[in-house]
Amino acid sequence: MVVAGDGGVGKTTLIDAYKLGRFFEHKTTIGLNITVCVVDLGRGVRCKFVIYDLSGQPRFMRIAREIPRIVRGADGAILAFDLSSFTSLLVLKEWAEIIRKVNEDIPVILVGTKADLEPEVNDEEIERLREELGAIKYIRTSSKLMLNVEEPFKLLARAIIARGRRPH
Repeated sequence: MVVAGDGGVGKTTLIDAYKLGRFFEHKTTIGLNITVCVVDLGRGVRCKFVIYDLSGQPRFMRIAREIPRIVRGADGAILAFDLSSFTSLLVLKEWAEIIRKVNEDIPVILVGTKADLEPEVNDEEIERLREELGAIKYIRTSSKLMLNVEEPFKLLARAIIARGRRPH
């Protein structure tokens, strides 16, 4: 799966909050982080994700554009934005275009991070973008408060399985 969004929105923090069960401060991701995460859906169903955590810094965005094989073959994607930054919401259109160009109709979850901060993005804007991107759901999270950090991963795993794919 791919996790993408603007730099500093908290993508790596969200992944680690889910994987490790607690909040950690992070420095900027340089290029690409790859991590493995097991998602427990209950009733003995566990899925293993290999997560491609793409840097959202503009100087690294060229990686996804010039080498589409990095995101090609993804079974699903999380597109993350910072609820306290309207600009980070707008960048998702470009990320969705890059991911969809090589993966077409994979399930996408829209994730608003940093719900513990004062919002700069309203629900109408989020819903409009969710529809435009074809994201199956929007989830509001806060890694600092451990709010809904597991939901995007579980929902994405269920969506992939429902489409007849099984994360490794």
